Amino acid sequence: MTSTTFFFVFIPLVAIILLMVNFLFARHQPSQEKDSCFECGFHSFLGQNRTQFSISFFIFALLFLLFDLEILLVYPYVVSAYVNNIYGLVIMLIFFLALTLGFSFELGKNALKIDSRQIIDQDSARSLIGFFECSPVHIRVRKGSHPTLAARRRRVAVEVLEGRLASPQATRKKRREVAALF
Repeated sequence: MTSTTFFFVFIPLVAIILLMVNFLFARHQPSQEKDSCFECGFHSFLGQNRTQFSISFFIFALLFLLFDLEILLVYPYVVSAYVNNIYGLVIMLIFFLALTLGFSFELGKNALKIDSRQIIDQDSARSLIGFFECSPVHIRVRKGSHPTLAARRRRVAVEVLEGRLASPQATRKKRREVAALF
């Protein structure tokens, strides 16, 4: 078998097998966010255009840079693979092993998990819900939310960081009133 035949037969076959394994064993959790157009990573919520970025976005950028560098370093080996000996193969395998161990370490530490909640300040929380007297509030949009503001406000779950409503006078009735707002 020549190298050209190997390239045109074996490589597409391996790619098809890997795609089939992905389709068979991957978890599928469809949601509106996954089915919508990707713009810049996340949608601004209620006019918040100047929110702080999570460090997770920078970690993903560094991972992209790392694997882009990997492609840059592997390309010369692939081009000269015919003349390389076992020493070059061992160097490449050690390089791939180091990258794989680092990536699996990050996966094990949950460094690639992005929290989908956005933090808003106290004034925005008071304008959103009139009688909150609290510290910063986390706002999370539940699955299946409609893109319009009215539908989104009904589906927002409000969680206060310390204490559910932060004031001791907050009764179950007030909690129900808050839930009725959304």
